Amino acid sequence: MGSVETDELAFVSFYNRYGISPVSQDISDLESHFRRRGFLYSQLGLAPALIAGRSVLEFGPGSGHNSLYTASCNPARYVLVDANERAIADLHESLAPYLTTAGIEIVTSLFWDFVDDGRFDIVLAEACIPHQIDPVGVLSTVARHVLPGGVLVITCISGVSYLSETLRRLIRDRLIPADAPPDRQLDLLRPVFGPHLEHLHGRSRPVDDWILDNIVQPFPGSLMSIEDAVGAVAGEFEFVASSPRFLTDLRWYKDAQESFAPFLIEQSHSHALNFMDYRLDLPAGDPAIGRELDGAGRGLWDAMQVIEAGGPDSDSAWDVVVDLVEEVASTVQDDSPETARAVREVGWALQVGSGDQPMPAFSRLWGRGQQYLSFARRRNPMVPPVRGDLR
Repeated sequence: MGSVETDELAFVSFYNRYGISPVSQDISDLESHFRRRGFLYSQLGLAPALIAGRSVLEFGPGSGHNSLYTASCNPARYVLVDANERAIADLHESLAPYLTTAGIEIVTSLFWDFVDDGRFDIVLAEACIPHQIDPVGVLSTVARHVLPGGVLVITCISGVSYLSETLRRLIRDRLIPADAPPDRQLDLLRPVFGPHLEHLHGRSRPVDDWILDNIVQPFPGSLMSIEDAVGAVAGEFEFVASSPRFLTDLRWYKDAQESFAPFLIEQSHSHALNFMDYRLDLPAGDPAIGRELDGAGRGLWDAMQVIEAGGPDSDSAWDVVVDLVEEVASTVQDDSPETARAVREVGWALQVGSGDQPMPAFSRLWGRGQQYLSFARRRNPMVPPVRGDLR
């Protein structure tokens, strides 16, 4: 088994090394694309009228297909920050219809190197904080740019919500070394995962982009769950909304002045099985079981990283994988036999060292991989808010 670099930057090093930006969306039907993005923003409390005339900062916009919707909402100032050279070129092309509009700026910068004179009404960081070497530190850096009273939108990934992707990376690790050239990996993995992606309802990314972005690129960093994120921002931000919406809060607003953090974290764990298998819509379960499942998912993630790094510990890491897969399957057996069957199916394949045979049950298993959260930055009610710089 080959080894991969572990002292590189998440996303940026891989993308720039191969001159790619594997994050494109299908925008052939732009109306449908805008409808999807509008629904997401509305779930997060960002109706278009709340974006118009505001200052917006977006970290990691990639090729800009999702940014098209944000630009169409007519923010007064819209700054997009990315360090991927190919993404910067794609952004200029994607946003060409809006670049003649005053207020749109495209900045080549790492997140932590970005400097601006003002803070922003809305800060977006979609699918770019988890997998960083220090995701909570990156989140804190991103959050500093939010104006008091402004909104922060991020995505989270937990061990349980990303379980299906972790298992698919482990399939790759059985088939080909993690440091094999991307084109060789694509040729081998396309017929393996292409049929899996056909079962993912609502998929809007090309097969090759998904494989490159989720399976082939090195992931030297860490996951960032809802619990991790809330712990990082709870002192300065209030929770607004999530997508998917899993929170049921029946408290009267006058009785809900304590911190939202424990309540939100507990409910996120109570929906762990729904996050593991997007086909499910089960009522809230035991949060203790959710914590166990998330711990097993993180354990699989850690074992995967050991395997992909190579070295003397990789053989014993496979034993850990086999044990954890069975632990997950046993835990969910009663509540979702179909999910358990899918997990055991891939577990058997990993145990015997295969992965390219048909997996009718596992090929249909996909999680709710990332969860969107929106937060509002607290402000001192005795101090009038100061608008961000709208140059």
